[in-house]
Amino acid sequence: MKKLISIMILITIIGLTISYIYYDKQNKAEDPRTLDIGKMYKNYNRYVRENDHNLALAVLDSIEFAYKQIDHYKNSYEVGVVYVNKSAVYLTQALNLDHKNNQKEILLNTSEEWLEKALLIYKNWDNEYKKFTDQELDNRLNKDFDEIKRNKINIIKKRKKKIQLALYEINRRYSVIYTNLGIIKRHKLQFEESIECYIKAIELWDENFTAKNNLNVLRGKKPIKQNFIKRLFPPERK
Repeated sequence: MKKLISIMILITIIGLTISYIYYDKQNKAEDPRTLDIGKMYKNYNRYVRENDHNLALAVLDSIEFAYKQIDHYKNSYEVGVVYVNKSAVYLTQALNLDHKNNQKEILLNTSEEWLEKALLIYKNWDNEYKKFTDQELDNRLNKDFDEIKRNKINIIKKRKKKIQLALYEINRRYSVIYTNLGIIKRHKLQFEESIECYIKAIELWDENFTAKNNLNVLRGKKPIKQNFIKRLFPPERK
């Protein structure tokens, strides 16, 4: 029994050591200029859970400001993500109001404006980066990360993977924007425009069940019941 306990303790220590080495390596591969942004996003998520919209927006303003202080990020897809999040906060506020409340249309319009800004950021970033060859991307990153001195190779390698993933799933990001635009148009009683947005969202990402269900509702059809397996194992990003 003592021997078994010793073996289990040893296995636990080895597991903890491997985990420490892995996460320590991952943390060291993070761009040190954006570490505070990660902390700010934790606060943002907490404020969203607490429905504190004003503080959530204030944090997003700080995140946007932080990104724009770094040349590499000032026009990156991450800024588009910030704009989508801002839009979501305004949309959430709008959906909690009655149709008769004059503030609702103002919030819907503001939400739509942020989505349009996000769409522009995504398109410009996508058009710029998708033209790069592998070597050109390396050259760009080496230039943009020139001020980084410690762990530069690992940091650039991780950033490159993030960019490649973002490019791979860009249509999915567009699809989310058009889905939210469809929701906004629907609540502004612009039903034809709403349908067009949902169709566009589905064309960009055919596994967008939110867009499919909202489109069905507008067309007087029943919502689609998503396959249980697909709920457990979401489809590969596109």
